Amino acid sequence: MNNQISPKNTLQIIEWQKFDQEDIKSKIDGENIEAKAERIFNELRDFASYENNRFFLAIDKRGKALRAQNYVGLIQTKSGFCLEILPKIYDEDLSKIESEKVKKLETTKNLLVEMLKTLKNFPAKTSNLSNLSTSKTSLLEIFIQMFLSELTALIKKGIKSNYHSIEKNRFYLKGKLLFSQNIKHNLAHQERFYTRADEYTPDIPQNRLIKSTLELFSKMPLSLKTQGLLRECRFVFDDMPISKNIDKDFSSCHSDRSLKHYENILLWCKVFLKRENFTPYAGNSEAMALLFDMNHLFESYIAYHFKRYSHGWNIRIQDRGKYLLQNNQKNFCALCPDIVATKGEAETIILDTKWKKISKQTDISASDVYQMWAYVSKYKSNKVILIYPKVGDFQGEKEFTFKPENSQNICLEIIFVDLPLENEKTKIEEFFKRFKNT
Repeated sequence: MNNQISPKNTLQIIEWQKFDQEDIKSKIDGENIEAKAERIFNELRDFASYENNRFFLAIDKRGKALRAQNYVGLIQTKSGFCLEILPKIYDEDLSKIESEKVKKLETTKNLLVEMLKTLKNFPAKTSNLSNLSTSKTSLLEIFIQMFLSELTALIKKGIKSNYHSIEKNRFYLKGKLLFSQNIKHNLAHQERFYTRADEYTPDIPQNRLIKSTLELFSKMPLSLKTQGLLRECRFVFDDMPISKNIDKDFSSCHSDRSLKHYENILLWCKVFLKRENFTPYAGNSEAMALLFDMNHLFESYIAYHFKRYSHGWNIRIQDRGKYLLQNNQKNFCALCPDIVATKGEAETIILDTKWKKISKQTDISASDVYQMWAYVSKYKSNKVILIYPKVGDFQGEKEFTFKPENSQNICLEIIFVDLPLENEKTKIEEFFKRFKNT
């Protein structure tokens, strides 16, 4: 089923694609390939069998194949094998593309990473992939390289140290002598002093968490390039202890101007140590799943670019505060459009994103249209816009008119965006210029 070029020990598929044990066999080498592939497939099937994970992977009726859903990202089994699920931005399966296969694969993975950068609580915003061949690098390793790149920049700015009160049995008198402890430890060693003293040390919660993350990476199978970066960073933190209580250390990382340059690296530490953004993997600490709903990713990606380049328009993301129903002065049925664009008091455009493949006009869901009419009724806008990805041959913008009784014509426009958004600034600026007289 799958024959594309991919990193070693990694199977790359796209949304809704089916795969089986034979696909896994084609991505592993060495001895006992049949047994290895069976073990890996069973690990993935076990993952899919948990109730909370059925949204990510589905098991076919015979249990001989698995199918991706509309979540993208990676699943790493405890055997170290990676399954990568990429967005479906081409009408045909990547496995059937022979010409320019690698280029399209790399474009798809780059798009996924760029989408992740727009998420509010994901720390990849400042990372770039200019020196990275994403088609030959697993997603997990891409994230690790992003972490190491961020950490290298932090090291150049300087590792933070602080004064801490440390109790220690010393060969010299320093700080305050602790009499009871001194008698307990040094009754037979009068040349020593058990004291409490302030010492300037890099043993702070932030550095312990970084060291713990580096130790986690050291147990993973990584490329030689990444191993080299990892060794350099581990050398800098070699004398620092790991965190003995991750939750306590994270709660101790208070905001401090002198630690501003630690903020992003600590977000990465949360991703890996607390598995924030990771999907629970049945309590297995050796395996992980980093999966994202494509509906949410598409919404975040479009909203980010519209907010960035819509000069002259005020853009509100996930606008809240309006409701469809009220009973006994209590509001019900909250509305939350993806994008509300306003210019002054008179102009309002409501935009909503939908990650769906629209092949023909009848694929447009009635529920999507009902939702847009609900926005119209509360925001009093004459223009609402549905945004779908352009996948396949169904192209061009579509414009419809709502037909309510005793009301002015209200326009529903449907547009299809070509991914990835190239030359976003020009496209989006031109998009809003069209509504100058809305």
